[in-house]
Amino acid sequence: MNTSDMIVPESIVTPAGDLILETTHEVPEKLARAFARSSAASMTFLASQKCNIELSASLAYWQEFARNYFRALCRQGISSDGHWSQPHPPDEETLENMLNSAPPMRGLEYLSRETLCRYWEELDALTQQKATARKGGLASYLKSLHADWNLVGRVTFHLAENKKHPEKPFAFMATFTPQEDKLAKTLTPAPVRHVPLSVALKQSIETQNTQMLDTLLEPVSRAAHSIPLIANLLETRTLFAPQAWGISRAYEFLSSVPELEKSGVIVRVPNWWNASRPPRPQVDVRVGTKQQSTLSNGGLDLQINVSIDGEPLSEAELAELANARQGMMFLRGKWVEVDQERLNRALDQWSELQSRHVDGLGFLEGMRMLAGASIDSQEMSEETRSWTRIVPGDWLKETLDQLRQPDGEIPIEAQNDLQATLRPYQFEGVRWLWLASQLGLGVCLADDMGLGKTI
Repeated sequence: MNTSDMIVPESIVTPAGDLILETTHEVPEKLARAFARSSAASMTFLASQKCNIELSASLAYWQEFARNYFRALCRQGISSDGHWSQPHPPDEETLENMLNSAPPMRGLEYLSRETLCRYWEELDALTQQKATARKGGLASYLKSLHADWNLVGRVTFHLAENKKHPEKPFAFMATFTPQEDKLAKTLTPAPVRHVPLSVALKQSIETQNTQMLDTLLEPVSRAAHSIPLIANLLETRTLFAPQAWGISRAYEFLSSVPELEKSGVIVRVPNWWNASRPPRPQVDVRVGTKQQSTLSNGGLDLQINVSIDGEPLSEAELAELANARQGMMFLRGKWVEVDQERLNRALDQWSELQSRHVDGLGFLEGMRMLAGASIDSQEMSEETRSWTRIVPGDWLKETLDQLRQPDGEIPIEAQNDLQATLRPYQFEGVRWLWLASQLGLGVCLADDMGLGKTI
């Protein structure tokens, strides 16, 4: 059967957290075999060049997840002993964003931060197993999956902090990884040597052979078409020498990381930089900090601050932030992205929303806001959302936690009408019903058969 005639399959997350394929319709044989092996094998196949089939939204989601792992692995490289450590899993905020961006799929309720971290670990375990068993090691295995993931024979751009020079606090260097003869003769990955790019230039001049250098610089040339900074480095030949950079140039480089990697250049930057979501001050919106007697009457307050990692900035820090003009600044022990114009636009939009709800939000409005949905006719732009952190306030967070998981701390008034002894799980249901009723919420206890709903 022609694969173009097949219905695009969907992925399913099982209650055990495994990734399987919907088999209602006939699916491509290569895809079915990959899913039959394991979750990691299925995602590896999706991320590889072997996957040349049309993908549903759920399969495209897992394809991007696996590609994020392999990008992190390529960026990290191999240690001097010939092995590599697991690339750092996505941080909590990135994991939350991954969960929120997951498309509709069967078993979505079983997807969690823990499940995503497990998938990451399984991808790493499978990669180590395959690379160790393959002639040529990790570089060869990555090349078999995707040509752009081959570590050997490629240019790497390195950016590191240069703390000894406050005026130019960053250091840049371009290297390449020469092909080692022994790499093809051993089953163990050989250490990848990072050699200054100037060595390749020198060899090209000495041998009067520019072919190797041209091949090496091909990804850099592709990047130069869309990145002015890289074009300048190539044109002035400063690419071939180590450099000390100021904040503006370092920020310009960091902002170009996704485009550089897309062009085929390996990029190594400090661990604190996440190109898809850089560390930055954000408008911190807290919903429901003040205690309410019920949720049915609304009145959830909005508190708005500018914060770093959820901690409000002081007046002195805000003044320092307002004077930053180089794209980044060193704040609270780390470098953060600064765009005063975008931050102020986000702050103005949220302040306007706060002014329209001086009496507070209703419960449903508050839940919609926490879920990322608009509560007014005016939609928040993606830019505004990226500079915003929306979280429940202390009281609402505690209340929602109790609704999700009654823990025995909920006080219940004594009732003498019931002539029976409740089992522990029944009493837990009573605690939940009592709490919800006191908050003015309608309730429905929908438990399994035989677990005591009647009483």
